[in-house]
Amino acid sequence: MSCVALLLAVGLLGAPGVLGAGSRAKWSPPVDFAAVSVSTDASAIALDDAGDAALAWLEPNGRAAARLRPSGHGFGPTAILSAENAPVYGAPLAAVDPHGNATVLWISEIAGHSTYATEVQAADSPAGKSFGRPATVFGQPSAATRCG
Repeated sequence: MSCVALLLAVGLLGAPGVLGAGSRAKWSPPVDFAAVSVSTDASAIALDDAGDAALAWLEPNGRAAARLRPSGHGFGPTAILSAENAPVYGAPLAAVDPHGNATVLWISEIAGHSTYATEVQAADSPAGKSFGRPATVFGQPSAATRCG
């Protein structure tokens, strides 16, 4: 899979949201994530105009993880999204649409291939619900291409 193919796949699914100038969302007090071993180089946060948030990161064991925060509430539990036997490459991406639905994307190795092979995986969370089972959005075995 090429980096361009990944960007196209992500572009089709939407980019992470940000609070707009006309947003009615109110900022909560800071949340301390010091107890979570998260590299800022391998994390992403997305917000919609209402203040719904998705935080995604790469765990020290190489798995993609995420937490959700519905507007007006605290962060929910950590969800481990990627498979144990499929290393994740680079930081996961997060997006929240205007309705509070969240999506986290990541690139992982396809298990069982003798050559280097990656796929883009995604997990969705309907507004107010937990993440569903990850799905392959794009997969292409490649012996020469590696993003990140």
